[in-house]
Amino acid sequence: MAKKRDYYEILGVSRNATPDQIKKAYRRLARKHHPDVNPGDSKAEERFKEMQEAYEVLKDPEKRKKYDTFGHEAPGFDFPGPGAGHYRGSPFGYQTDFGGGFGVNMEDLFGEIFGAQAGRRSPRRGGDIESELTISLQQALTGLETKVNLPFDRECYTCGGEGEVFGKNVRTCPTCGGSGRAKSARGPLKYSGPCPTCKGKGKIGLDRCTTCGGQGRLNQEQLISVKIPPGVKDGSRIRVAGKGQSGSAGVPAGDLFINIHVERHPLFQREGDDLSVEMSVDFLDAILGGKLKVPTLDGTETTMTIPPGTQGGQIFRLRGKGMPRLKGAGRGDQLVKVKITVPKHPDAESKKLLEELKKRSS
Repeated sequence: MAKKRDYYEILGVSRNATPDQIKKAYRRLARKHHPDVNPGDSKAEERFKEMQEAYEVLKDPEKRKKYDTFGHEAPGFDFPGPGAGHYRGSPFGYQTDFGGGFGVNMEDLFGEIFGAQAGRRSPRRGGDIESELTISLQQALTGLETKVNLPFDRECYTCGGEGEVFGKNVRTCPTCGGSGRAKSARGPLKYSGPCPTCKGKGKIGLDRCTTCGGQGRLNQEQLISVKIPPGVKDGSRIRVAGKGQSGSAGVPAGDLFINIHVERHPLFQREGDDLSVEMSVDFLDAILGGKLKVPTLDGTETTMTIPPGTQGGQIFRLRGKGMPRLKGAGRGDQLVKVKITVPKHPDAESKKLLEELKKRSS
């Protein structure tokens, strides 16, 4: 008799695999090697029997414990070698003789591939909506609540998305005989699902819905209230949950995504959470020191001290006068870049004083 392969190797799992991992591995392999999927392939049939034997042992905690201790010689293991099982020929019923049989229902296995009920239109979540919104830098500073008017495609409230309503001219569906279900086959697989003619209603001859014109959907507009948080950046994407397209058959609606565009400001430049502004400083204040009134984005002014000997291009930092931080508390800073100005046409007396200053500083 040929030496048996290790059960863990057969299923492709480690010896520490959980019961759930073992089950998933077995079901994955069963879909591939089941005789119904490989008609006439003796190798696939032998492989399938081997898998069943391995799974029968490893799914049972007691049998698995014995196998881990004694291997294939564990007491109570009386499985025949390869070739012992037989295929009973039903569309989905493969059975083996060892251990009283433990068949696999291919409707269960392939339900995961083709759907538990083939042909059924699964209700889908509504689609997402993308929208654009342009705001000012001041609005990005404070945040705002605004109204957005959007096209809105929703399921028809009259026909529930079917496009048809029950009218006077109703008759039994000739395809399913009124049962609402029809049998079909895909290769060796046989299954039943909602009738494609009547969509599971068992009746046809329904009148077209006058509300949606038979489309099942309504194209309308809706006014959405949107909150834009303080500190929002150019290129930010705001998600408004449940304000997208409506779903079908009662499933959740999609989401609304708003892409934010922040306009450039004539005075302030944004650098992350900081704001920068360039301010002119008289050359005498730069030399001797002085005071400078600096505007802020929130509309107020703050007085800044210019220390003696300030250089052109020097940057001063006003703490907490920048943009609110979206992630984290507080605000960024305002950076003030100094631009020193000099008189273009000084009078004679001013020139004399400047000449004297020049001599003293040389």
